Amino acid sequence: MVAGICVAVFFLTKPLFPVAWIRACLAAIPVFLPVGPMETLGNAANLHWYLLWLAPRLVLSKPASLGGRLATFAASFAVALSEVIAGMFLPLALWMAWKRKSYFAPLGLVAGVALQILTTMFNPRPASLRVENSVEPASVLIGFFVQPVAALWQTDSRTLISNLNNFGGLAVLFPSALLAVLTVMVLKFGHQRWKAGAICLVAAAFSCWSASVLINANPMFDYARFTAEDWQTMFDYSRYAAAPGMFLLALIPVALSVLHEMPATRNSHFFARLQGVSSGIFALLILVSFFPATTLREDGPRWSPAVAEARENCRSGSSPASDTVTAAPALWKFARIEVPCQVLEKGPSGFHAASEGTRN
Repeated sequence: MVAGICVAVFFLTKPLFPVAWIRACLAAIPVFLPVGPMETLGNAANLHWYLLWLAPRLVLSKPASLGGRLATFAASFAVALSEVIAGMFLPLALWMAWKRKSYFAPLGLVAGVALQILTTMFNPRPASLRVENSVEPASVLIGFFVQPVAALWQTDSRTLISNLNNFGGLAVLFPSALLAVLTVMVLKFGHQRWKAGAICLVAAAFSCWSASVLINANPMFDYARFTAEDWQTMFDYSRYAAAPGMFLLALIPVALSVLHEMPATRNSHFFARLQGVSSGIFALLILVSFFPATTLREDGPRWSPAVAEARENCRSGSSPASDTVTAAPALWKFARIEVPCQVLEKGPSGFHAASEGTRN
């Protein structure tokens, strides 16, 4: 499915990225995102982060055929239904409808977000949880640098914590400076569309991270209140860093496009070398991501065998009322789920219905 998203991005972004190899760099980002293998990649429950990455490409597309327009409507609608944070692209959708007279993908996004809002209105989250798990505004900013920004360069969260203890904020200086240089270069030398693109990518990354942390407030993200012990015991990279990380990593293909479009009269040898350096940086990030230091779900426990074992316990009478089903990652606070035997006896359909109710 993620590979399909990569293929869709490759074809949808052709009008914006006409150079095929640069467009391939952009399309490959979901697969090679450094923080992806830890928890997000290959996990259907977290597919919505990759759909969020696809959302602006759908909104910006303008297919010529009716079939293509209907496909972008359906895809945008599905993306918005999968993740309410897709609402951050509503201004882009309105701009496409107003300026470019493109209506199908924007309408799909609007319809999906509208249903998300209605669902939230009729099934609001308990206010007590929001107060109990509130996060300091400063924590959102700190988290942006130690999660999506830092994870682009340092794939091992334990190493990052060690560096933070030894060097403080300098531990995230290099990836932050790299992203800043790329952004400034695009704003300085790029055409208007690239300047707007760079600003939107950074804004999307920060908005996505902020919305994720504030909507799903949890003490584990309240970094401004962390003690030295909290950093050692509570910090780890999160799936919330995946989509923001992809938007930040997209600055590299944007910068490569700017370099490719620079006039040859501007010391072409210098800019050719600069283009090569930028390509090398992207390749280096890709290579680093091939070797993730840790994964949270690879070692199990596996979901299906745990369900089968719990069902057998119920049938044998050793667990007459309910049994515990274990899930990955093992240290997750919801890793042990108490499921009534009546639900387990109904088989997959009954169990899936119960698990959906638990998540909601």
